[in-house]
Parts: sequence; structure tokens; C-alpha cells
Amino acid sequence: MKYLSSLLAGAVVALTASAVSLPAAAQTMPSPYVDSHCGSWQGNTWVPNGTCKDADDTLKHQYVAGTIVSVKGHLVTVQRSKSKLVIDDQLALNREMTGKVAVGRRILAHGYWRNRVFYATMIQPSMAAHMVTSSYIDSRCGAWHGDTWISKGTCTHPNDMYKHQVVAGTIVGVTGHLVTVQRSASKLVIDDQLALNRKMTGTVAVGRRIIAHGYWRNKVFYATMIQ
Repeated sequence: MKYLSSLLAGAVVALTASAVSLPAAAQTMPSPYVDSHCGSWQGNTWVPNGTCKDADDTLKHQYVAGTIVSVKGHLVTVQRSKSKLVIDDQLALNREMTGKVAVGRRILAHGYWRNRVFYATMIQPSMAAHMVTSSYIDSRCGAWHGDTWISKGTCTHPNDMYKHQVVAGTIVGVTGHLVTVQRSASKLVIDDQLALNRKMTGTVAVGRRIIAHGYWRNKVFYATMIQ
């Protein structure tokens, strides 16, 4: 009996040790999830097929666009226009649908929220910036006269996505084409890719005081000229 008790005690210790030694990701990751079981992405719109219902509505599908600023295993930090977000790309890695996950890469991550964590099921190169840079030119839409935008009336949109403004402040951070500007009351991350393409930025460096001319589109400020 004493020998049997020792065996049982040893088995319990072994099982406990095994459970503790599981990788953190394995303990925190949700049960295996595959987009194709539940629906499909059509462009940037999620179309469910009705087979995967969640009582708590935790499988909220969205996409995240931004620039990778940090990679730690399966956790990827993405700089968006106004904030940073850490996404879990383990599901996309398992499906080999990430491409090269590296700092500085602009991405569009499709996935879903669960327990306040964003899980990416697919990561693609961000085409949003390319679409903006290839379709918008100041001279076609109007002109800046000092700090006043004079529109030609040729670039209009029902949602007023081309709302022109100027942003003044001091550069406090630079990550690729994303520039963080300290204004009087807040910080703003601007996208200066258009200004860079036109070579109208000067030296983009921390500490420099700037006036950025540009416009708002989808809650992102795009600089077309930096002075």
C-alpha cells in the first residue's frame, strides 16, 4: 500500500509539472480557429456564414492597419495613426499567412477580437497607403496659399475625407513614414509618405519644429508638405 501511495504521489507531481511547463501561448491561445469555417474576408469586409456564433459576441472581426514597430515571438506591436496595438499573430503564423514579419513593414492584419486581444488570422502588405499615394496630388485638387487651402472643387467626397488642415508642433518620434508631433495639448502621429515621395519634408528629426500641410482621410492625417 505504501508503495502504491508513492507511485500515485509521483504521478500527481509529474502531471502538475507537465501542466506548469506548457508554453504561455498554449495556455492563453483560444481553441483553434480558422476563418474559412466561420466566413470569409471580402476585401476588408467580414462576411460570416452563420456557423460560428458566440453568445458573448467576442468574435468581433476587424482589420488593423499600421506599421510594425516591434516583434516579440508571436506578439507584434503595430503603430497606428493615434496609438499602438499589440496583436497576436500565432494563428496567421500557423497558416503561413503572414509574409515577413519585420520592424518597419506596413501591414493590414485581418482577424478578430477575443477577451480584449486582437488575433490576426492573416497579415498582408498594406495597400491603403499605396492607394492614397497613387491617387492623390495636391495640384489636382487645389493649392495651399500660405496656410489656407484653396480647393478647385475637383476632389470631393460625400464623407469629406479630404479635409485639409495644417498641423504645427515639434517632432518627438520618427518610425519610418510615421512622425509623432507634440502639439500644444496633445500628440498626433502623422503619415508623411506623400511628402517624402515629393521630397518636400526637409530633415525629419526629433526636436525639429514643423508645420505639416495635408489632409485627413479615414481618421489619419497625411502630410503632403512639411515646412
